[in-house]
Amino acid sequence: MMRRAMIDVLVIDDDLLDLRAAERAAKKIQLPLRMRTATDQASAIALATAEPPDVILLDVNLGPSTGEEVVIALREAGVDAAIVLLTGSADAERVAAALSAGAIKYVAKSALDPARLESTLLGAMRVTIAERRAADAQRALERRTRQLEQLVETSVAIAAESSIDAMTEAAGRGAASMCTTGASARIEMHGAISAWASNDEPAVWAFEHARGGVRVVLGFSRELLSDERLLVVELARILLGSAENVALVEEAREAARDRQDIVAIVSHDLRTPLQSLSLGIDAIRLWPGSGRSLEELGKTTDRMRRSIA
Repeated sequence: MMRRAMIDVLVIDDDLLDLRAAERAAKKIQLPLRMRTATDQASAIALATAEPPDVILLDVNLGPSTGEEVVIALREAGVDAAIVLLTGSADAERVAAALSAGAIKYVAKSALDPARLESTLLGAMRVTIAERRAADAQRALERRTRQLEQLVETSVAIAAESSIDAMTEAAGRGAASMCTTGASARIEMHGAISAWASNDEPAVWAFEHARGGVRVVLGFSRELLSDERLLVVELARILLGSAENVALVEEAREAARDRQDIVAIVSHDLRTPLQSLSLGIDAIRLWPGSGRSLEELGKTTDRMRRSIA
């Protein structure tokens, strides 16, 4: 059953007698109403855009304007209220045109007694509620789609970076765009910190994710909605994984540098004994006929043995 909240009704009619008749009928029904009136298209649009009504009762013959023209103008102005046409004559062509433009039904002015007015307003209110819910759902879907697209774009941007600073900046920009608020990002790796922020406001809500020696923190300048939090959790997971990959690459590079250092040290340490061995080998090769004694040859071999000991 529909909740009986205040129904805001805008009656648009240039006939003052018809306006008064609608007001009298409204006073005799049990619905909580707020009724406003306008006598021309310009004032009607001004009232409807300043304070959007729930239901509009529109004279199909509004002075120089037709019902179709007024309906189109209201929709172009962003007014989403259900529009019911009021007709004082059997002007089928104008009624059909206004219905095609977006009005939901028409009621003869002569039949607008309190009972008919109440049922008309209830039916129109149901249409307004349904259309507003559908519009809200569509906006939420479009917003969710944009956020997912931004998450994918941010993930690609993070993956394309090879430095922690660049990753942090890409994540912060993506988080701010995805949640349309000030954001900050921070990556901590073994005591080193990389940070980026879209403004100087302190974080009201933050999410952190850590594993091993890597920790990421995403902060925001307002409390996030539940669907936004899910996206932020996924972004933090992606950022942590990319930071870990950079850490692994750095560890591999450091290990390669260590291996190079070890090879250099070993090569240097081996060069001296190898030189001694080389000289000893040359001496042995030249021994017969070289004029050297066995004693001298023994000294050479002793040096060779010491160099490899």
